[in-house]
Amino acid sequence: MNMRSLTLCSCIIVGTAGIVACGGGGSGYSAPAGTVVPGVMATPSSAPTTSPGQTTTLATATLLGSAGFVNTNGRTVYVLSDDTVGSIACTVSSGCTGVWPPISPPNGVALSAGFTAFARADLGGAMQLAYNNHPLYQYAGDSAAAQTNGNGLVSFGGTWTVARP
Repeated sequence: MNMRSLTLCSCIIVGTAGIVACGGGGSGYSAPAGTVVPGVMATPSSAPTTSPGQTTTLATATLLGSAGFVNTNGRTVYVLSDDTVGSIACTVSSGCTGVWPPISPPNGVALSAGFTAFARADLGGAMQLAYNNHPLYQYAGDSAAAQTNGNGLVSFGGTWTVARP
């Protein structure tokens, strides 16, 4: 078993335990809007911030050499290759949302170009943010800002990559 497989297995076990401990409800994760910070590496001490009248849906940071989306805590945002708004591959029943919590749309912010929000039936109608028809997620295996531990993982029906503008 290689290190990436071991890491993924560990995260699935931890994610499943978290679902059981929390009663199996939705992920509870909510990603409010951030600012666009081109060319700035997000770090725990310099996470993107919001400002009054914010109109940007997600912030960007340099991730693996190019701009990628991050939430206001600087955590990397991902997409699953075979996941679209019309055909969700990452579901609650598969255990996927325990490892890859869906990103909720920001409250009180108009969605920027390319972003949409849609209701997830498997999450009790909770809204999820999508970019260019691809639902957005955070990876439970990233424990700090700008980590990209989920990039390139193959699981839950596809390959996970950093979401990019």
